[in-house]
Amino acid sequence: MKQKKRLRDGTEAELRLVISLDVNAEALGVGDGYLYVADKEKKKRQNEKNGGYTLSLRNAAEGACVCEISAPRDAAEWERLSQNDYFRYTDAAAADILARIKEKPGTDLVPHIEEITVETPLTTALRDGAEGSLREKAARMFPERQTMKIETVRNDNGIMLYELKKTDGYVAAPFRAGQSVRLFSADGKNFPAALCCSPALTKEGKYIVAIAAGDDPSSGCRAGDTVDVSAPEGIFFHTPLRDHRTVIGLTDAYGLPSFLSMAYALRDHLENFKLTVLLLFDSGNGEPPFTEEWSAICASCGKVHLLRLPAKEGIALDAIRERLPHEAYSVFICGAPDFCETAQAAIVPLGLPRRSVRCERR
Repeated sequence: MKQKKRLRDGTEAELRLVISLDVNAEALGVGDGYLYVADKEKKKRQNEKNGGYTLSLRNAAEGACVCEISAPRDAAEWERLSQNDYFRYTDAAAADILARIKEKPGTDLVPHIEEITVETPLTTALRDGAEGSLREKAARMFPERQTMKIETVRNDNGIMLYELKKTDGYVAAPFRAGQSVRLFSADGKNFPAALCCSPALTKEGKYIVAIAAGDDPSSGCRAGDTVDVSAPEGIFFHTPLRDHRTVIGLTDAYGLPSFLSMAYALRDHLENFKLTVLLLFDSGNGEPPFTEEWSAICASCGKVHLLRLPAKEGIALDAIRERLPHEAYSVFICGAPDFCETAQAAIVPLGLPRRSVRCERR
């Protein structure tokens, strides 16, 4: 069955979901290569372009498969979106499609999602090189590189913080709390930096990025210098369709900036989940980074908590168990490579499924 050819006249675009599932197609009762087109009656009745979709699955490995879903969308609805609403609207659109699939073919994919990528009409227009106002908006929102000026530099207990602002006066590319960027040096090299600010700062064309002081290749940079910055990247962020509403974070000082951006997003009502961060940090090393910031956020936002655990004896499973909630939860691990390996090994006895554990090395 042929899928509908994507139109490029700016009136119709496509929303596409690519989902890794923890079951194979046969277990879902649909079969490998299954294709379904639904809601034709609804589309005819309401004369709308958002009524139909196609769904296909292919087995990727034993006990797993990849699902792809495509749905036509009205391009105008995405052109009207504000930057702050983009991710929330994208999540809602994906959830709506999955709800209709559960209703029509009777296939509930949500409990089996291990990873999900959503390509919106904006990102598709940018990828395909389409012409028109939709691509122009996409290019502004998702530039490959952003030239930014360093406004301030400071060392916060071993973490270098760079406050950056776009030089062209436009908004900065939006990001999901927990993502990172890459900074490009004059010699063409690039290196990762964690975003540790509220996503709301992008409206002012700003980022605050963090790099461990001992590993900072940009240490020669000063306030007033310019640097090229990539678009936000990575999958270390809360996804409502995949992750539980309660998140337990395990981190060391290196991973703390990523959780700080999540805390800011919760404070600013840009995300909606509960976050408890367990920080392994020895008191003999002084205060951990961002002490004032965490204190202020925890005091003003009941969804955010930061608890310090002693790090001298490694990651103690009993100390983690004492702080686990009664409801379902996801575990997010972020920090230095050795810390991440140790943390992943430590939580194995908890028996969490793969979809409930997310890890990012800094």
